[in-house]
Amino acid sequence: MNRTKRKIFETSMRLFAEKGYDGTSIEEITSAVGVAKGTLYYHFSSKEEIFNFLVEEGMKLLKNSINIKMQAQEKYIDKLRAIILIQLKIISKYENFMAIVFSECWGNSSRSLTCQKYVNEYLSIIKEILQEGMDKRRNKKIRCRDISNRNIWYSLFKPLL
Repeated sequence: MNRTKRKIFETSMRLFAEKGYDGTSIEEITSAVGVAKGTLYYHFSSKEEIFNFLVEEGMKLLKNSINIKMQAQEKYIDKLRAIILIQLKIISKYENFMAIVFSECWGNSSRSLTCQKYVNEYLSIIKEILQEGMDKRRNKKIRCRDISNRNIWYSLFKPLL
């Protein structure tokens, strides 16, 4: 990613987190970045494309981090610990990103559906690890979906909602 595109990306993330998607205009982004609209449109065709790129890249980073950490772990409990540590790092380092995903996650708009899709993909990774652990321990009393949705994801990210 070149420097101008990165600056647009970072500035948009900050503005979307502070003002929300609807409260942020292209003019505000170009003004904050210090570029003309033409330069912004050279890199992104619309505000929606900026948003989608931002969410896609952020979730890709999260998933890649998890995959790298999980490959180094054999036990499911160590994989869960690694995921929790990654979540905490992502929250602290990319607070704006998490605020954007969770602020747009509710509803039926295309942005909401995009965020929901990525969150569900992420939850499926956690669910697979929990299922692996339950299969190995033969503990079928715990519902994997309940644990992954409520205890790991929601409670860690609840402060951002």
